[in-house]
Amino acid sequence: MRKLSLFICMWLLSVTPIFARVINVDSLNKEAEELTIPKCHKTSSSFEGKGFNNLRKITFNGIDYLPPVSFKGLPNLEEVILNGDNLNIGGAQFVDLPKLKKIVMNGNTFLLNGGTAVVRCPEFETFEINGFITYSEMSDPSDSPKFKNYTGDFTFLYTDNSELITAKPIDAIVSNTDVVTVFRNQLAQISAVLDNADNDIEVAGRFMWIKPYTVELAAKFNVDTTVFVSAYNKAKQNPAFWTKLETLQHSPAYAADTISINFTYQPATSSALTEVRQRFNLDSIAGNGDDISKIKNLTYWVHDVVRHDGSSYNPRCPKTLVNLVDSCREYNRGVNCRMMAIMLTEALLAEGIPARYLTCQSKNYDTDPDCHVICVAWSDSLNKWVWADPTFAAFVTDENGLMLHPGEVRARLIADKPLILNEDANWNHESRQTKEDYLDYYMAKNLYYITAITDNRQAPEGDTTQSTYVTLSPIDSNFTNAHIITSDYDKFWQAPK
Repeated sequence: MRKLSLFICMWLLSVTPIFARVINVDSLNKEAEELTIPKCHKTSSSFEGKGFNNLRKITFNGIDYLPPVSFKGLPNLEEVILNGDNLNIGGAQFVDLPKLKKIVMNGNTFLLNGGTAVVRCPEFETFEINGFITYSEMSDPSDSPKFKNYTGDFTFLYTDNSELITAKPIDAIVSNTDVVTVFRNQLAQISAVLDNADNDIEVAGRFMWIKPYTVELAAKFNVDTTVFVSAYNKAKQNPAFWTKLETLQHSPAYAADTISINFTYQPATSSALTEVRQRFNLDSIAGNGDDISKIKNLTYWVHDVVRHDGSSYNPRCPKTLVNLVDSCREYNRGVNCRMMAIMLTEALLAEGIPARYLTCQSKNYDTDPDCHVICVAWSDSLNKWVWADPTFAAFVTDENGLMLHPGEVRARLIADKPLILNEDANWNHESRQTKEDYLDYYMAKNLYYITAITDNRQAPEGDTTQSTYVTLSPIDSNFTNAHIITSDYDKFWQAPK
């Protein structure tokens, strides 16, 4: 319903062409107290730091895309008016504006993007909306104590904000012939955008997600979508418009090679692991069940014993299970997914279960800093590795309940085969993880390259510790960030000796 509702406002938007000129902010009068911006595609940049220190009022007469934080830090801005039909008004727009008092929106807007639009505006009082807003995740103003409520004649088809909820029945909209005409014209405009996607990736990208909803709604209107679907399929040939899953599905294959890889696993009988096993009474935590039961119990324990905090710095102390748990308790802090995976690896090794922690990265690893680190544990009963993610207490199986490892999950994502995420997968017991978000989106992005260390032991990383990193990569890739790079699937997933 959420994405379906996103599109309905397009029926109510005017048919002003999507392609309009870009307003160069630097070309505007920086001494002016008032500015009026004609209907345009977008502004070249925000107004922050551009010298508009006298600006008190700014009026937009329709804009296709107004990026976030466009108005931050204008010292004398008091009023912003958005007239006409607006396609996409980005998230936090009005930030650190000491004199801002009023925002007025007159016209139909397709999307008020997520986030808090007004932040730290101490004089802000009035948010007036006159028109139809299809979709909004806009939160109430933050740190703006004079704001009371919203005013105006507005309809929000979908919003998370209880102060703004209104709705119109779809059947009533569909029966309106004027709306049908607007929808048909708008569909033609979007088709033109998609057909010329290579020339304007930014604009086209905002329409790539709407295909299933567009086709569904067109059926209600009895509108032919042949041209739209053709343009969509043409745009989809450009990798810039692939979803995370489609990027993975387009990856090259693996192939056997002659590279030698020797993975080792510290024995549970070592003094270091014996000590940690006794310190945390890991035998009791693991329990007396089979190895799958022990793997799950230890994963849940790490998930619960520390809090995940993806933005935290890594502790300076040696990265051992004892030190990481003690540091979190002493400083009331969390740790990132890498530290949690290192903790689980050590706990598994201490219980005699061979384990590795894996850094899972995207195709664009050199420009995308986001990755995710999980574990694999060797199951003697299944004679295979199994996926264990302590950050989300997550395990993955096939449709028959057979536990899988990341290589198998990756192959099933590529082949569009069923995958099942355990129902109790969660983040810090605050939000549930779904198969769609966790696997189809997040891990589909982060399973392009998979990296392990060869010597799996206590304290695998540190200022003086030298580890050998080995990455499983598709053939003909450009990955360089490892000591050993292999495309040999079987060699990477070899059983522990």
